[in-house]
Amino acid sequence: MVKKGVLVPISLSSRNIVNKKTVLTLKKTLLLCAIVTCGALQAREADEEPQVKVGNLAVPGTVQPGAFLGFGQNIITQYEALAVVYPSWFLGKNKSFAEILPYIVYGLRDDLSILLGFPTAIRYKDDGHHSSGSADLIIQLEYSPYSHHMPTVTNQISLVAALLLPTGSDCKNPPTGSGSPSFFLGVTALHLATEWYCYTSYGALLTMQHDNNKSGNQFFYQAGVGKNIAYSPDKWILMWMVELYGWYEQKNKINRIIDQNSGFNMVILGPSLWFSTDRLILQVGAAPVVSQHLFGTQLKNSVLVSCNIGCRFN
Repeated sequence: MVKKGVLVPISLSSRNIVNKKTVLTLKKTLLLCAIVTCGALQAREADEEPQVKVGNLAVPGTVQPGAFLGFGQNIITQYEALAVVYPSWFLGKNKSFAEILPYIVYGLRDDLSILLGFPTAIRYKDDGHHSSGSADLIIQLEYSPYSHHMPTVTNQISLVAALLLPTGSDCKNPPTGSGSPSFFLGVTALHLATEWYCYTSYGALLTMQHDNNKSGNQFFYQAGVGKNIAYSPDKWILMWMVELYGWYEQKNKINRIIDQNSGFNMVILGPSLWFSTDRLILQVGAAPVVSQHLFGTQLKNSVLVSCNIGCRFN
């Protein structure tokens, strides 16, 4: 046997005692390992316990409720895809912006997704000037460093990073793009339960200079709350939601001179309805502008009307 790191010879008369003690110790060790292993397996099973098919959780995770006006929250199931068409109309006195944004989201992992968006300006109108055409292409990654799924609740935090490529035009009036690459960074936090849903998100769109011109940086602060109205397990859900959308845009620069008639601070507040099945998403809403401070002389905005139409593939 070993004592204080020194090898001591074992006599023939003591071997049986040592063997009995060794066997007994081995049995105790195996029993302890079995108990610990069973406990770990039970804990893992508890962690992997599926969510109930009730309320907002009655359909698969990819088509469960998300933000209508806010950005992000595009973490979907691994290897699944979500194709969405998002038309919107931003209306005001003597101005209107009609745009359609088709995009597709793909789940690279359960905590990481990629989004490709192809926005198109159907018709931009501002004080008698008209334009249309493609807007800036969007490539977005979203990663969730924290996501806790329980039988009746999901809590999640995600980080959003996007690159906007200048496929639009800054020469048109009104412009359909910024004329240079732009970078978006943001963070979201959500709580989704069988009855209630709420979220908040904060982000910034940073633009680059192009030919001595630069669009103003934009900053976003958003929050929303919703409640389930009705559902059918594994078939469909219906939920109402109210969101606040804060939007601050700095002034533009033209030939390195600040354009005093650009930039704003705006708050939009409005309701929407969410309906989804195990394959389809439909969301519609209208959000009036409740507060706006336009820098210089600009036409005021009145209301944002939009809808989401999505289809899940796996």
